[in-house]
Amino acid sequence: MSYDAACSLANLSRSTVEKWRQNDEEFNAEFEAAIDYAEAVMIKEIKRLGNEKSDWRAIAWLLERRLPERWSLKREVDMTIDKKSDGTDLVASMIQQASEEFLKAESDSEE
Repeated sequence: MSYDAACSLANLSRSTVEKWRQNDEEFNAEFEAAIDYAEAVMIKEIKRLGNEKSDWRAIAWLLERRLPERWSLKREVDMTIDKKSDGTDLVASMIQQASEEFLKAESDSEE
């Protein structure tokens, strides 16, 4: 269940709950404990479904989206930019390769 859905079920606005979390350490601790409990329940359910050879992916999807800092795929992208090149060399190389392939295909079709 999303935070918004839980707030709605409790007949509270999300902003009220956020204020309580910021201003009341005990409330915030209970709130975090509830999130941890829900995570544990979902992990237990994944294990149960896995043991039954059923489809556990729905629960995994939910974990990945509800707790992305813990469960989403981590992908790192390394981008190196060479300031010496504006990409024209790469484009020229691609055009050359395409031209060679075109000429080769054309000569093969003439034979």
